[in-house]
Order: sequence, then C-alpha cells, then structure tokens
Amino acid sequence: MPVDLAGNRAEVIMDPTSIVSRINIGVLYEHYISGVSRDVNTLIRDKLQLHKGKANYELVDMNDNWRSTYDILLRYYEIINDQQFHYYSTLHDNEKVEVLVTVINDQIYTYLPVNNNKLNKDIVLELDRTFNPVYDKVTYTNDNDQITTTVKDIRIAPMYYFLLDKIADDWAVCDSGKLQHFGILTPLTRAEKFMLPYKANPPRTCGETESRIIASYGDPQLPAEVMDRSNNPQTTRNIFYNILNSENPTDIDEVVDREAIPFGNTKPMVLVRHIMSCAGFLPLFEPEVNSPDKIDKQ
Repeated sequence: MPVDLAGNRAEVIMDPTSIVSRINIGVLYEHYISGVSRDVNTLIRDKLQLHKGKANYELVDMNDNWRSTYDILLRYYEIINDQQFHYYSTLHDNEKVEVLVTVINDQIYTYLPVNNNKLNKDIVLELDRTFNPVYDKVTYTNDNDQITTTVKDIRIAPMYYFLLDKIADDWAVCDSGKLQHFGILTPLTRAEKFMLPYKANPPRTCGETESRIIASYGDPQLPAEVMDRSNNPQTTRNIFYNILNSENPTDIDEVVDREAIPFGNTKPMVLVRHIMSCAGFLPLFEPEVNSPDKIDKQ
C-alpha cells in the first residue's frame, strides 16, 4: 500500500470520481481536516519531545513547553471554529494540560457544525498556510515487486467509516440495489417477482443524486410524490387501476387519487411507525413554516 514522506501508510484507496458522482463533497473536507489534525498531533508530540514508544502519557510527562504547545492547538481550533476556540482558550491551566494529554493519547476532536461561521474553503487555505500538512508524492510496491513513486501528489489521511454488510440471502431493499437508497423492504421471492399481473417491486424512478436535486429545487410535494409512487404498493395498484380504466390512458389529470391514497404509507414509513408504536410513541407531521400548507392555514 502507498506510504507518504511522513511514514503514513494507506489502508484504503478510493476512486476520486465516486465523490463527484455522489455529490458528497464533504468527504474532501473531512479527509483534508483529518490529515491536518493528525499532523498537528505529531507537531504537538515533537514540541513536547514525546515520541512513539509509550502507550499512554500522563500529566507528569508534560514538560515546560506545554504552554507554547497548547498555543499550537489553540491556533488550530481558532482556524476551524470560533466556539471551540473560545471554549479551549478559557480553560484553567490544569484543564489545558489534561486536554494536551487527551490529544496525545487519543486524537484531536474537531467541532465543525453545518452552520459554521467559517467557510470550508477558507479553513483549508488557512490550515495549509499555517501548518503545511503532508501532501506529496507517495511510494508503493507495484505488481512487479518494484518500488514506484507517483507522479502526482496524493494525500494519505484518516477517514471515518461505517462498515455495512448486505448479503444475498437477506431481504433486499429494492429492485436496483446498486444505487437506489429509497426502496421498499420486500423479499425477492418468485411469487413476488413473477406471479402477479404487475411488478411488485418498485421501479427505480430516481437515485440518491436525483432525489437530492428534486428536494433542493422542487416543491416539497414533488419528492414525496416520486418516492410514494416507487415505494407504496397501494399507490402502484391505484396507478395501474386508473390507467387501465381510463378512456384516454395517456391523458390523465391525476393518475393517483390522493384522497383515497394519502401520503405516508410507504413500506419504510409503515415499518418505522410500527417500530415506534411498539416503543409507545408515534411521529407527528408538522408542515414547514414557509410551506404552502402552513401559509394557507394561517
């Protein structure tokens, strides 16, 4: 596996196009900031003359450089988030030393809320100017057992992963399991797939990316309509019935009778409500403040 100039060895190699295709740009910032956190941790260890070889450090291991070392940590927090910087800058001396011990024995924990008053791109530029994190060519052993150096700079940095497991003999969530995130919980048996006059499994009307775009630009009822048509068996049957019984099947004003088939009865929602009901409570729908439903009621 590739290793950088600082000796960091990669455990996972990612395809960079996957980040763009899934519109998950936050991964880039997480990857970068995690790498800076690791390098700042190394800088703190060097400043305190603490190196690898001991499992856990204690308060007695801190030398006289702890104040200037703590300033390095404060500078990092100052760039990242004002709230975290203010909190750590107002601690007492003994608490500051305890923070350093925690950072050294574990890692730097960063508070980066979605409503942060600092833009991510500005954070990256300032961290780069201040700490100059490791970002250079990496070396690896190729298939011919030769040590090779990359042409481009590559960043090796920590990432947080959830490991998910989905095997073939378990229930499938949809008929297009590769990309679809909004399917129904249904067993893929022969009876379900082939022995009905219609398809019991939902068609893949849109994937995660398309759903995000619809939710961002369309009326709130639009994504609800799209998901309900894909995941609600009652809606599917109602659509088929209305099409087959219409004099003009290609010219129907409302293919779903929403008075007869209301929203909120998709299989995922039914499952969630059932679990909540067993726990003794149920969800309550509240329209958004600026939604048309709320405005009409007012």
